[in-house]
Amino acid sequence: MTMLQTHGRLLLSIDVPNPKTNQQAHAQLLSLFDQHHIPATWSLTDPTSKLCQRLIASATGHEVALLATNDWAAAGVGRTRFAQQITARLGNMRQRGADVSTLALADCDLGDHIDLLVKHRLNVVRTCDLKPSIEAPAVNARSLRYGVWQANPHVEIPHATRWWRSPASSLSRLLQAATEQQAVVHLRIDADAVAQDVRWTKALETLVTQATRLVEHERLVICPLRAIASELGQTRTRTRRNASVLRRAA
Repeated sequence: MTMLQTHGRLLLSIDVPNPKTNQQAHAQLLSLFDQHHIPATWSLTDPTSKLCQRLIASATGHEVALLATNDWAAAGVGRTRFAQQITARLGNMRQRGADVSTLALADCDLGDHIDLLVKHRLNVVRTCDLKPSIEAPAVNARSLRYGVWQANPHVEIPHATRWWRSPASSLSRLLQAATEQQAVVHLRIDADAVAQDVRWTKALETLVTQATRLVEHERLVICPLRAIASELGQTRTRTRRNASVLRRAA
């Protein structure tokens, strides 16, 4: 679905599959985003981690999402196990103060469990399937059922780059495309993999600096996935209301 806009938009999905390992690297990444006031959607498997508490306490406006893995959320997993796991995990997160509305899929498919997402007040599913085209000013989101939106990332980090192009250069080109085309760029970041690759760690630092400068010049907006879902829902409501008015006028 397309949203009209006069600026580029950057969505950052950060997956932390093992929040109790690489804790120093995770803390440094969070500090980098907080220092520049850049919000992101952080998807965690463990709500008891220190990182989860730091995200909840941050004033930057980060979103805490539930990261689903194939041991309990794959298409072949039974409905009973999925329901038990999502109930327990979301309850644990919300009890600690996290306002969770996004389910991020790490290495699995959702299967036919969309109605259970609605029951647990989830309205965004972030997949791991890449949709690389950013030619149109669209968020790469489509409506599933019951008011749930599916968002696909454009690029995953880290990723293989051509030998003559550095990771920092690759990300810079994406931001340039977003601002010039007034498009949405959605990056999926594997925090654990980035922590083990100094090139991509430095590339993210460059990305944050460049993005901050673009925000200051009102050429870029950065927001978590829950904000996009809210906007898409409002756009759909307005569209239906206008269509109803036109039918009555006819």
